[in-house]
Amino acid sequence: MTCWTARVAAIHYVGGLTLVDNRGMLVNSTYYWPMPYRDLSDREYFKVLSARDGPDRYITKPIRNRANGEWTVYVARRISSATGDSLGVLLGEINFSYFQAFFSQVAPQSDAVVSMFDLGGVMLVRQPAIAGVVGTAPDTGAYRLLTKGIDRGTTRNMSPIDHTDRIIAIHRVPNYPMVVSLSRSVDAILLPWREQRQYIVIVSVLLELALVISIALVLRHLKGRERLRALEASLVQAEIDRAVGAESVRFNVAVNAMAQGLCMFDRDHRLTVSNPRFKEMLGLPSRTMTSGSPLALLIRGHLSTTVTFTASVAMANCGA
Repeated sequence: MTCWTARVAAIHYVGGLTLVDNRGMLVNSTYYWPMPYRDLSDREYFKVLSARDGPDRYITKPIRNRANGEWTVYVARRISSATGDSLGVLLGEINFSYFQAFFSQVAPQSDAVVSMFDLGGVMLVRQPAIAGVVGTAPDTGAYRLLTKGIDRGTTRNMSPIDHTDRIIAIHRVPNYPMVVSLSRSVDAILLPWREQRQYIVIVSVLLELALVISIALVLRHLKGRERLRALEASLVQAEIDRAVGAESVRFNVAVNAMAQGLCMFDRDHRLTVSNPRFKEMLGLPSRTMTSGSPLALLIRGHLSTTVTFTASVAMANCGA
């Protein structure tokens, strides 16, 4: 008995060992001393393993241990004689209190909830523990997945236990009729994203402000260049006007000093340029020889002046 207890204590997840004879009577157990009279022939594991063509090993569904009331999975092995007859059953117990301690160590974040369910959605372990929920089948995300026949996957659900919006992932334990569930609150999952979103918003605002300032500086620079171009254009135009004025003066001096008569007309036959000699040749008054005077008017004036001059000469000759 002492040897059994020492070996069991070295295996943390084993709650105890029990030996049952081929009649289903308790022979030895790490739970009792001295051994009480107890008939275990009605247990499912005994019925399965005592059958002649039955398996050598059997793992039960999660059930309550009658000795200590804890949720337990029994791992049973048939003890057979050399002829194959059943001599009894060796029963090992895996208590879920071990998983409770284990889950408390491996939970990734403080807000994480690690649970274990049987395939019917009955909660076997919950870390952190809450009184009264182990052994029940609350409407958790894991329960909803299991009722749909899904033993691995994710979902989102409002927890009926702590009333928190959670993301839940479940995965079946290989070779065991159980699933492990890990859930985290949506707020905790989104917290880094929200913090990053605030940072992104601040950076975006600063970038937009920098862009606005850059655009304002560019516009100011462009306006400055436009003003500079306008100033340069005005200076160039002034220089052109000055040069044209100087050339015009020189042109007028040259035209007026010519001994020959000079005139220029535009496409509309209007006078644009004439010198005093030309006016003398036509014999027209200065008011007629103004810029813009029509060519026809000048011709008529010249003809009229010529006729008058000829008549005057004739009269003078007659008087002589």
